[in-house]
Amino acid sequence: MARVAHKYMAQEVSDQEREATFAARQDTLATIVTGLREQSKSPSLRGWLLTGPRGAGKSTLVHMTRLRITSDPELRQYWQPVILPEELPNIISLRDLWIAVLEQLAEHSAQAKIAYESCSVDPDDDSGEKLAIAALRKLSQMTGQRIVLAIENLSDLLDVLSSDPTAIPRFAQQLKKQPFAILLATSVGEINFQDTAPGLQTLVTPIPLIRVSGDEVWEMIQKRAQLDGHAELLAADSRAKLGGIIAAITRLTGGNPRLVVMLYEIVTVANVDNAVTVLRQLMDNLTPLYDGLMRRLSVHQRKIVHYLVEHGLTGEGVQPADIAKGARIDVLSVRTQLARLRESGCIALEGGGKGREARYTIADRLFSTWYQMRYFKESRRRIEIFVEVLRIWFSPEERFREFNRVMSTNPLARGEKQGPKYLVDSLAGTIHQSEAQNRLEADRLLNEYLQGASAEVQRLCLATNDKYWADDDSVCEEFTSILERSDLPVELRSLLLFRRGRSHGEAERTEAEIADYTQCIELAGAPPDSVARALYNRGFTHGEAGRNEAAIADYTQCIELPNAPVDQVARALYNRGISHREAGRNEAAIADYTQCIELPNAPVDQVAKALINRGVTHREAGRNEAVIADYTQCIELPNAPVDLVAKALINRGVTHREAGRN
Repeated sequence: MARVAHKYMAQEVSDQEREATFAARQDTLATIVTGLREQSKSPSLRGWLLTGPRGAGKSTLVHMTRLRITSDPELRQYWQPVILPEELPNIISLRDLWIAVLEQLAEHSAQAKIAYESCSVDPDDDSGEKLAIAALRKLSQMTGQRIVLAIENLSDLLDVLSSDPTAIPRFAQQLKKQPFAILLATSVGEINFQDTAPGLQTLVTPIPLIRVSGDEVWEMIQKRAQLDGHAELLAADSRAKLGGIIAAITRLTGGNPRLVVMLYEIVTVANVDNAVTVLRQLMDNLTPLYDGLMRRLSVHQRKIVHYLVEHGLTGEGVQPADIAKGARIDVLSVRTQLARLRESGCIALEGGGKGREARYTIADRLFSTWYQMRYFKESRRRIEIFVEVLRIWFSPEERFREFNRVMSTNPLARGEKQGPKYLVDSLAGTIHQSEAQNRLEADRLLNEYLQGASAEVQRLCLATNDKYWADDDSVCEEFTSILERSDLPVELRSLLLFRRGRSHGEAERTEAEIADYTQCIELAGAPPDSVARALYNRGFTHGEAGRNEAAIADYTQCIELPNAPVDQVARALYNRGISHREAGRNEAAIADYTQCIELPNAPVDQVAKALINRGVTHREAGRNEAVIADYTQCIELPNAPVDLVAKALINRGVTHREAGRN
C-alpha cells in the first residue's frame, strides 16, 4: 500500500511531485501568471491576496507560481520570485523584511550579497531600511527583473508592523513608488485593509480559494494515483466504483485540498483494520497543522471552539446565546469572536437570516475528530468520521466480519484502539446492528466479570471467545461449563445460551439449538434484544426444519415483543412474509412486507428485500403495475445494496417485456 507523505509546509514537497499532483487550482494559477505577463512592463503593479483556510492550497499556488516563472524564459526575464518563510519570528520591522528579501537574493547574486551584508550590520533601523530599499531598486534596474514577493500570512506581518504607526503606510508607499516588487500574499481570513492597511488596498486583488468540488477531488486523487502508479484507481471504471467514496471525501474534508490528499491513502486500503489504522495515523499527522491553529486562537476563541466541538453537531449548530452560557463568556464577546473565527475559516454558519438566529458549528470535521481524540476522554467522544468512513468504504458484511474478528480477541488485553465501538456504530441500520450491539455489551459484562474471576473461569470464558460460533463439541462443553456457574450476570448467561445454540446449529443439532434458544427466551430478566434475537433464530430454525407455523409463531412473538430492536423486528416481518407466502397466504405476505417497508428506521437492506419480495408476490397475483412500482421503489431507495438494486432492475425489465413494453 502506497503511503502519502503527510507534509505541512509546501517547501517540503519536491517540485517534481508538486507538478505531477497539482490539481483543482489551475484557473487561479492561470490568473496570476496572466497578470504577471500583462504587468511585465507596467509602471504600476497590482498583486494578489490568496485567502482560505489552512490546507486550501495557498502555499502550493505560491510555489507553482515560482515554478511557472523559473520555467518560462519570458516570465523569467521580467520577474524573480522571493518566497518568505511562513513563520517570520525574526521580522519585527520593515528593515527586517527587506533584509530578509536581500538575504534570499544574495544566494544567487553577488551584488545582492554585498547589499545584504551592508544593510544587516547597520545599527540604525531607519537608515538600514532606506539602504535596503535603495539596493533592491538598483538591483531591479540592473537586472530588468522585479520581485514577486510572496508573503504568507500577510495579516500576521501587518499585526507586527502595526506597532509602528508609520510602518504600514511606508510599506505601501515603497511598493507604489518606482515599484520593484509585486505582492503575492496569503491569509487564512479576509483582511480589512480599510481599517488595518488602507494604503495596501489598491495593491492587491483578493482571490478567495473556495472549497474544491467532487470532480476536483477526483482529479486530485487521479493525479496522486498516477504518481504512485496505483493501477486500480486509474482504471476506466474506477470513478463509477468509487463515486460514493469520492463524495464522502469531499464531505468529510469540506473540500480542503490538503485533507483530500491525506484521505487519499484510505482509498487505497483493502480492509477495515487498515482503514481504522490509517485514520488514527492521519489524526496523529494532523497534530502539527491543528496545534498551529490552536496556538493562534485567543483564550475566548479556544473556549468557543471547545464548546462547539462538544455541542455543535454538523447540520444543527449552536446559537451564540447557548455558547455564551456554556463557555461562560458574555454574549457580545461571543458574537465578536464568532465573526473572527468564521473569517478565519475555523467555524461555519448554519442557517440564520430572515429573523432566524444564526447557528455555528466546526467547519472542519477532521479538526473536530482530532480535537476530541486529543482533549476528550473516550466516553465523551463523538467521532462520526470513523463511523462514516467505515460505512461508506466497506460493506456491512466486511464490517461485521471485522467486528467479530476484533471481538474474538482477549477482552482483558484488547485496547480501545482496535475500535469495536466504531464498527458497531457503523452497523447501525443493517441486519447486523442488534447482534453487534449485543455482543459488545456482553463483552463489556464479560470483561467486568473476568476482572474478579479465578484463573480457571478466565480460561474457560476466553477459550470460547475466539470461537464465537463453532461446531466443535469441546466448545459447546466449555459453554456448558461456564453456564453451570451460579454467579453469571443474566445478560452474560443469555449471550452464552445464544452462542451455544448457534454452535449446536453449526453442528446440525437442531433440537439442541432450539432448546438453547428457548432457555434464552424464558430466562428471567434477559434483555429484550437477546430475547428478540433468540426468537428470530428459533423461528428461522423451525422454518428450516419445515415447521412453518412454529416459525410464524416465533416471528410474531418477536415482532410484538416490547422494546425489541427495530432491525430484529424488520427481519422477523420479512421472514414471516416469506413463511406466509410459502403457505399460500399471499395477501398476508404482502401485509408483512409492507409493514417491514414502512417500519421507521428499518435497515435499508431489509427494506430493499421486502420491496423485491412484495413485487414478486404482486406478480404472482397478476398486478403488473404494482410489481413495477415496487421494483422502482427499490431501485430508487437511497443506499440500497447494489446487488438488490441490480436484481430489481432485472426483474422490472422482465415485467416490462412481459407487458409488451420492449
